[in-house]
Amino acid sequence: ANYTYRWYDAAAGGNLLATGTTFTTGDLQTSTTYYLEAAAATGCVSPRRAITVSVTPLPEAPLAADQNICAGEQATLAVANQAGNLTYRWYDQGGTLLATGTSFTTQALNSNTVFYVEAATAGTPSCVSGRTAVAVNVAARPATPLADDRAICAGSPAALAVKGLVPGLTYQWYTVASGGMPVHTGSAYTTPALTSDRTYYLQAAIHCEKPVALRE
Repeated sequence: ANYTYRWYDAAAGGNLLATGTTFTTGDLQTSTTYYLEAAAATGCVSPRRAITVSVTPLPEAPLAADQNICAGEQATLAVANQAGNLTYRWYDQGGTLLATGTSFTTQALNSNTVFYVEAATAGTPSCVSGRTAVAVNVAARPATPLADDRAICAGSPAALAVKGLVPGLTYQWYTVASGGMPVHTGSAYTTPALTSDRTYYLQAAIHCEKPVALRE
């Protein structure tokens, strides 16, 4: 209590930065050494002690591409500028930690949603980058398309057509209820000549990041 503490920027001489038992530096970008001495009321002064503040550079902010999906799908977000010595953390708009890793798969989404990702160094202190916003843009699914059944005579083709065309949609015709390859793309389809009952399936697709469709 009967000593005065003085902080300097050099081991001898230098600039007196502060007086007191504590000293808060300015913002630092590189490691910096400060020097502390104690002075008695008699005027006697101790040798200066070096105190080094080691500065860890902030990690580069992550880069992650926005994603386009259709309603009800999941989106997989990934860090493009990955560094092996960093930890990546993903957050929702409320700041809740959702996942840790270079990629993150969302839950199924039905509306546009923004997520955030940050990079953190290992060790102590753990230095953290600014957070990068990553948007998932959700497109509405098209309504289930309609087409009337047809009755034909054996050996004749059937002319099938979409009812209530919607601009911007792609219509595809299948012979199976799921999977498979379309036998025709377009709003109308004329089947081969048929000699027995046959069921076709019509799909309407809107172009998202990944093809998505509804069938009936």
